[in-house]
Amino acid sequence: MTVMEETSRSIVFRRKVRNFKADARKVYAPLSQGWADTKQAWERQKESMLTGFRHASPVIRLAILVLPIVLLLALPQLPFVTPFYRTVLVDRVAFYVLLALGLNVVVGFAGLLDLGYVAFYAIGAYTAAYLTGAAPVQPPFILTPFLTFPFALVVTMIFGVLLGLPTLRLRGDYLAIVTLGFHEIVRITLLNSDPITNGARGINAIPQFGIAGAASANYTVVLLTLGALVALLGALLIVRKGWGTGRQLGIVLIAAGVLLGALSPVLADPISGFGERFAHFGLDPVPYYYLAILVCAVMVFIVHRLGNSRMGRAWVAIREDEIAAEAMGVPTLKMKIYAFAIGSSTAGFAGVMLAVKTSFISPQNFILLQSIIVLAMVVFGGMGSITGAIVGAIAIGFTQEALRDFDAVPFGPLFALIGVVLAVIGILVTLGVMRTRAGRPFGYWLLGIGVALAALSPVLRIPFVKIAQNPEPWRLFLLGLIVTVVMVARPEGLIPSRRRAMELHGEVTADDEKMAIHQEGEGETPPVTMGGDR
Repeated sequence: MTVMEETSRSIVFRRKVRNFKADARKVYAPLSQGWADTKQAWERQKESMLTGFRHASPVIRLAILVLPIVLLLALPQLPFVTPFYRTVLVDRVAFYVLLALGLNVVVGFAGLLDLGYVAFYAIGAYTAAYLTGAAPVQPPFILTPFLTFPFALVVTMIFGVLLGLPTLRLRGDYLAIVTLGFHEIVRITLLNSDPITNGARGINAIPQFGIAGAASANYTVVLLTLGALVALLGALLIVRKGWGTGRQLGIVLIAAGVLLGALSPVLADPISGFGERFAHFGLDPVPYYYLAILVCAVMVFIVHRLGNSRMGRAWVAIREDEIAAEAMGVPTLKMKIYAFAIGSSTAGFAGVMLAVKTSFISPQNFILLQSIIVLAMVVFGGMGSITGAIVGAIAIGFTQEALRDFDAVPFGPLFALIGVVLAVIGILVTLGVMRTRAGRPFGYWLLGIGVALAALSPVLRIPFVKIAQNPEPWRLFLLGLIVTVVMVARPEGLIPSRRRAMELHGEVTADDEKMAIHQEGEGETPPVTMGGDR
């Protein structure tokens, strides 16, 4: 075969491959276009809902905000929440939410890749065990568990600063390797310090939380006082904001305060019975759940305020371009140390709650996998977004435990149901009831996929049934698969900050930046102006 013939055949082969790719692209283009249209329609609907919320009356906005809070407070008492999932709410969700909020400051706000975050979790837990007198080495004074919170906060902040001072001149992968080494140093030190930490045996009999007087308090007086405070807040709102926008909200608060005071004799008995559970928390997950909500609410407020401060603007500048930020006068090393200290203190809070809740800790509670899972929560939810960090922690925390009950999932009916839903949507698109730029071909695609899923559901369930017989070895694999699929479809995370979403989906114009500054409700911040306040 001559060189000319070989070149000719190669050209013909490449042309056939190119034509095949073009034909395949024409086939799946409607599916891709329809999916893009669906995402755009969802984004437009979300923006429309947010705009409507901003322009709604204060009463409606208050109701929308209060309903999720009421549901959150009532969640452990709902009949379908089993004792197992009450424990999951605390051990796998509430603690992870705290950790994700702290790591979001380091990774999401400041852009520092930290793979050793759980080391601070361990330091907080062992600080609580030491100060309550449960460790082999006795402290100079023994504290109740509640009083260990500020000490754990200070100790973890000190360790955060000690880690930050020599290492934060590093960037990217090098910083990640150093933080990973810090985690292993802490874990191995705890493992080998038998006279202080009991080594691999761990520390047990850690005292648990309790609120003195919770069982004997006069809850009628407590409710009357609370109602009076709510009514007073409503009156102050009317006085300060006049009879305009604040009038409606003030009237609602006054009415709620009066109603709470009027119902105080009726509500006092059930609340007093509930208060007995707070006299000594024990192993009951419900008191820990409400304590975790309180701590999380405080941390959300602090992180949100920090994100809107000059410090938050400096973190954003460091995350975007550290060299440019330093050239503009941002004290990058100082700001990165602040980020590490604040993030580590949040992990210290979570560590105290873990130690007191389980009444036992050991180095095995703080392995590297925990750091990776918390980092996955922040990225999965959306870096730089407070709401995203919370949603990511809840989603992954619940999914981890739900996969333990893999055998309870009816895979056959589930696949059939998904197929029917897709087929119905495909029919609606084909008939023109639901419109997309891809037109009828997108409807045909959905109809075909839906019919195939419904028809093959008995076959598709077989591998999942096999996994369900022994789900533990597959649990982390399936969790990683779910996270990977979501991140491929939505790389910015489930609920990203506006600026992060703009970075990943196109150039940021001046108008976009201005909109991000004024509409960001997540703690995301405007560009840095270190010469003065914004």
